[in-house]
Amino acid sequence: MKILNFGSLNLDNVYQVPHFLQAGETMAALSEAVHPGGKGLNQSLALARAGADVYHAGVVGNGSELLTNLLKENGVHDDYLLHCDCTQGSTMIQVSPKGENCILLFGQSNHAITKGQVEETIAAFAPGDYLVLQNEVSCLPEMVEAGARRGLHVVLNPSPFDDSLRSLDYNQIRWIFINEVEGHQMTGEIAPDAILSALRAKYPALCVVLTLGSAGSICCTPEKTVHQPIFRVQAVDTTAAGDTPANASNPWLMPVLLVVMVAVFYFVMIRPQKKQEKQIAEMRDSLAVGDEVVTIGGIIGTVLIIKDDKIMIETGNDRTKLTILRSSVKTVLKDEDEAPAK
Repeated sequence: MKILNFGSLNLDNVYQVPHFLQAGETMAALSEAVHPGGKGLNQSLALARAGADVYHAGVVGNGSELLTNLLKENGVHDDYLLHCDCTQGSTMIQVSPKGENCILLFGQSNHAITKGQVEETIAAFAPGDYLVLQNEVSCLPEMVEAGARRGLHVVLNPSPFDDSLRSLDYNQIRWIFINEVEGHQMTGEIAPDAILSALRAKYPALCVVLTLGSAGSICCTPEKTVHQPIFRVQAVDTTAAGDTPANASNPWLMPVLLVVMVAVFYFVMIRPQKKQEKQIAEMRDSLAVGDEVVTIGGIIGTVLIIKDDKIMIETGNDRTKLTILRSSVKTVLKDEDEAPAK
């Protein structure tokens, strides 16, 4: 299983300030720093650190070395990341002493993605892979449509929310990660249960992670609904937390959408995939003469000879002998298994 993240990469210009600027005000910043950022970058890094096989696609501009080097250092594939002679996407972020932030986003290179790039990139991935999206890049509707057509599991963080998101076909999307404000914008409802009920009624197959500020988050799938309380932390900077504090008097009570997203990916997708891969490897390593096996191509046969990474099987009424790779064995039939006709 591969994860393709078609997402934004930004240079975050962060200014620590005594308070947020007011109209007509000039104020000296307490400090200034440039950090790698962007929803897409943050998600790719978190998923890669959780053990996922992540490919980041998009466009970077001039002065993007900080971003591309960070992807490589964390094992994120950049095969589908294009470079253009343009201004790199960036943000200007004010951070208050309480850790609250005010962000001005300038998309630039993130809006240089074309329909051709989308089609070519998604065509390189297989049905069953995952496509992670956010609303900080161009061609989002084309990404959703192409991903669904290719058979990818489409995962969307519809943020920043705008009217363009209302025209998406959410029946083509497998997972969405939203906060209460975005849930209200999508459904017109305010209460969390009402938001989830409205989404479930309109899109029965959609899986939803709804973050609730100090109340934690809810993961709702067609099979079950799970509530996850928050982990209390001292806020330093809420940038990239995925949501704002639910209570300005308690800024350290905040949901971390990125952490929730990675947790869902890990326990629902990555962990089961790794467990399955381990079981398949153990099965292939333990193959023995006499085992009845089924190959990836659907051929059923009995193992005659095993030598390193190759095995010889006998199949069919005419007892045809075939030499195949050990890695092409899909499963070993047990006595109780009902094998199809050879």
